[in-house]
Formats: sequence, C-alpha cells, structure tokens
Amino acid sequence: MSSTTRLRRKALLAACLGTLASAAWAGACDAPWMHEGGGFTLSAQPGARTTRFTLTQFKKDNGDRCSGKLTARTSMNVGGRNFNSESAVDLSIDHGKFQARGTTGSKLPGDKHGKGVDSLAGSTSVEGSGLMSYIGQVSAPGQRLPAMKMTHNINAQMAAMGANMGQVRIPQMTTQTSERSVGASETLQTAGGRLSCWPISYERSTDTGSVQMPGMTRQGNTRTHIVDHFCPATGLVMRQDIEQGGERSSLVVTDIH
Repeated sequence: MSSTTRLRRKALLAACLGTLASAAWAGACDAPWMHEGGGFTLSAQPGARTTRFTLTQFKKDNGDRCSGKLTARTSMNVGGRNFNSESAVDLSIDHGKFQARGTTGSKLPGDKHGKGVDSLAGSTSVEGSGLMSYIGQVSAPGQRLPAMKMTHNINAQMAAMGANMGQVRIPQMTTQTSERSVGASETLQTAGGRLSCWPISYERSTDTGSVQMPGMTRQGNTRTHIVDHFCPATGLVMRQDIEQGGERSSLVVTDIH
C-alpha cells in the first residue's frame, strides 16, 4: 500500500470520527427548526466537511413533547476526493428529556446492494451520537454540569462519487467528558442573528478501540478541549470550539431552516 493511500485512509477515518464525535445539538420542541422539513447545517472550520440535518415525520404534542426522524447527510473532501454519507436517528423528546435510536436501513449514495448503515447500534441517547442538549440544564454562570460517558458502535459503508469504498467498523466507541463548566453569558453573531449564548467548557476523550477499514486495522484515541456555545433562542450549540494537540478548529451552525 502506498504512503499516499495510507494518508488518505487515515484522513478519511479522522473525518468519519469527527462527524460522529463532534457534531453539536441542543433542542426542544419549540426551537425554530423543530418543524416538518426543518433542520440546520453544521460546517467544519477550517475543513471541507458539511453535514445537513433534516427533520421529518415530526409530531408535536406541546413544547416539551415531540418526536421525529433526524437525517444527517454529510459531504467531505479527503485527499482531493469527495465523499458522501447518510444516516438517521429517530428522536423522542419528553419533558426536555430525549433519546435517539439509530435507524436500520439508512442508505449511502452508491450502496447498490442496499445493505444500509447502522451508524448507531441499539438505543442510545442523543449524546451518544455526538449530539448534545443543554435545554433545561443551564441557568447561571458557574454551574458545574456532570460528566458524561457514552458507548456505541459503527458499521458503515463509505461511498465516493457513487462507488462503494468499503466498510468501516468500530465494534465499540467510548466517549467520555470531564465535568462541564458554564461561563458568563456572551453575545455571538450567528446564523440566527446576534444571540445570547452560554460557553460551556470541558475535556473530552474518545477511545475507538479497534477500527477496521479496508486494508487497515488500528487503534484510535483522541483527547480534546471543548467549548460549546449554547444559544437558548435557537435551542442549539451554535458553535463548538475544539483544541487538540495545539491545533484549533470549530464546528459552526451555518444555516437554520
């Protein structure tokens, strides 16, 4: 295997894990995007990865109780090649508490055999897919939110330009955070306008165990410092700042629809 191929596969793996481990979510049934066909777009900065979330099958009893299907369509460029993936979770929210279950049979573009994707196996919380909610939790600076630990697995087909690029398998992926600290309220310019937001800081570690990709098996571990900028008016973490190994990046909600 050439060094270029190895680098491309490693970059692809990092992009896959980043999508799962870093995407930010917070929402309640009255959030502006919580309606049939609503959603938001999450973009990596810097980077060439964008995920568009769309909510369908939406049912709402009141502001604290609703359900729906959230589909994530991700596009990214790795080593000059464009990759696309699609997965979905079924959401249920009840009194500000919600759960998510990965749907079976989510298909990737180019998956002619219809094998589908289980990006989440079994029943997990929304946090387990890398999506977070602070609704009902944050009320004042200085708060200390409890640490979180999530375990899930991945079994997905990757596609590029309509061609099947092979299977990515992570039998067990564990993400753990430190206690989370709420800072003083700040005003941010966002895709939803100028909003009052809470910065929430913590450390996050991700252990992927044995990662299996075509022609490669490796161990994957990351340690990052995170600041989530949660904006109650949109019910979303509108920006997530990430620092890892001295390098900084962000995940930003660039559109609400």
